[in-house]
Amino acid sequence: MGALLAFARNDGAGLARQWINLGSLTPWSNTTGFASDVSRVLPNWHDATLEELNFGVAFMSVVKYSTARGIQVTPTATIAGKSVANIEGCVRYIYPKLKLANALRGVLEGVLRDLWRETAAPDQIAQWSTDILAMMNAIPGQLQTLLDDIAGRQFTVQARTNLGDPIKAGRKQRVSTSTKVSSAVAAPLALAVARANRDVR
Repeated sequence: MGALLAFARNDGAGLARQWINLGSLTPWSNTTGFASDVSRVLPNWHDATLEELNFGVAFMSVVKYSTARGIQVTPTATIAGKSVANIEGCVRYIYPKLKLANALRGVLEGVLRDLWRETAAPDQIAQWSTDILAMMNAIPGQLQTLLDDIAGRQFTVQARTNLGDPIKAGRKQRVSTSTKVSSAVAAPLALAVARANRDVR
């Protein structure tokens, strides 16, 4: 939904962001470059009629940009893209002057309204409420365990790539900026908590 909405709004950066959310990043991902690739070509697709636009070709172009920039494509996106391409191919013979962006804008409002109605259903709200209560009940115990581990110097951090592979000794890995920032903030915080806990004891 997010990717189709970004397409309808001619929002290249938004389309790239939604595509990334559907897939997964690799250590060599270049999200800025991917957003630039999509933003460069989207205006040509956005204003095209079905007679001028082949959605399957456009979709495969995004897949190509994604792969070249180190962003893994989820099978769900591929299935959805093929489904839209099949429908678009049929509609082209019936109404070749139709613009896909206009068609999307015409139906997205109704689809979003239905999604909000499902989200606000009493059973869905009840499920969220019980999940939140369970999480809140678990936090104090988890926090106490963390503080005890820090105070007893048993607190460890296991580093993994975003692909789930453990980082082996001697193997070079690119560390993301967010990881560096998190480490820079977490280390002094852990030390301060450990000192405060020691002083209390």
